[in-house]
Amino acid sequence: DAALEKIAEENPSISFVFIDGWATGKANIAGIAFKEEQCGYLAGYAVVKEGYTKLGFLGGIAVPAVIRYGYGYIQGASAAAEEIDVESEDLFTVPK
Repeated sequence: DAALEKIAEENPSISFVFIDGWATGKANIAGIAFKEEQCGYLAGYAVVKEGYTKLGFLGGIAVPAVIRYGYGYIQGASAAAEEIDVESEDLFTVPK
C-alpha cells in the first residue's frame, strides 16, 4: 500500500488501479476488490482456456471464503469447457 501511495503521489497525472485492494484516499487510485467466487470463476475459466482439462481443487480448510472460491472455480472451469466442447464432468477427478 505504501509503495502504491508513493508512486501515485509522485505521478498525480496517472491513474492507478489497486486490484483486490481498497481505495487509499488518493484521487488517482481506484481500489477494486473481488468476491471470492468471482476470483475463483476467473481462475477456473482461464485454466481451461489455457488447455488444462484434468483439474483438481484443494481449498485447504473449509471456511466460507474458500468454499465460495471453490464453487466459482468449478463454475468458471465448466463455462470454459462448454465453450471449447469438453465435457465438464470430465474436468475434475476425485481422489480415492
